[in-house]
Amino acid sequence: MSLLAAHIIVFCLMLPHPLHLSVTNIEYDSENNTFKISSKIFMDDFEKIIENKYGVALNLGKENELPEAENYFNKYIFESFNIIINNKDRTDKLTFKGKKTDDQAIWLYYEYPDIKKIRSLKVYNAILCDLYMDQTNLVIFSYNDIQKGIRLKHDNRIASIDL
Repeated sequence: MSLLAAHIIVFCLMLPHPLHLSVTNIEYDSENNTFKISSKIFMDDFEKIIENKYGVALNLGKENELPEAENYFNKYIFESFNIIINNKDRTDKLTFKGKKTDDQAIWLYYEYPDIKKIRSLKVYNAILCDLYMDQTNLVIFSYNDIQKGIRLKHDNRIASIDL
């Protein structure tokens, strides 16, 4: 993780909830030609949107956590997040790699494989925008020596990056 991304995450962790915020890191792994994606979402908000949209309680981090919780993570993330690389939709290539929870947040880990030469990128991030009108989604993008921080909101869910 880059130094800028680490500073943004530390700052966000210091902010009191009910701030409606998610942080997504998109980092290019040149050794494996993949984008590694990690999203931090406040757990109570994530559980609320899953329950509102799909009628299930995830019970994240609890003894009675829903066994098929991963299916609901993927369903929601595939509806709410996407990367278009060189004008090609890559949603079908997004692969779930795992999750980590703490007292307040869930980290979801995904990967886009087989990424070679990148000329342009569009990021669509509407995570929790269907729950909160004041939702802010920070995206930290790292590709080789390029690093960009992007702030997306309810009325601005798409960012374009030309490389």
